[in-house]
Amino acid sequence: AELRSIKEKQYIDFLSSLAMAKVATNEEKYKINMELSSRIQNIYLVGSKLVQKSLEEFLVVFKQTTEKDIQDKLYADLILQMKLDLYERKILKVFPIKKEKVSLEKIEFTVFTDNEQ
Repeated sequence: AELRSIKEKQYIDFLSSLAMAKVATNEEKYKINMELSSRIQNIYLVGSKLVQKSLEEFLVVFKQTTEKDIQDKLYADLILQMKLDLYERKILKVFPIKKEKVSLEKIEFTVFTDNEQ
């Protein structure tokens, strides 16, 4: 239970930093990118192998200008793998056959900002 709490905090902090990185002003980018980089390393440390793989695939797309549909699918897979890593035993009791029922197949990475980008 303690490891799950640590992972949960790391995942939430990472997702928050990811959103901040997307909308950061030029003045904020260095600090936010350093924080995001640190949180990525934390995910590689505490996350399951499937979370690590999903993170790696998502980051390739996140760092590049790529088709939005691909980014949404990879983001959804990352969220799914995080959920399974945290709550798989509970999830499999509710959905014993189909893990895909746990999360959406595509999740739009949405960030609200006042900045024109």
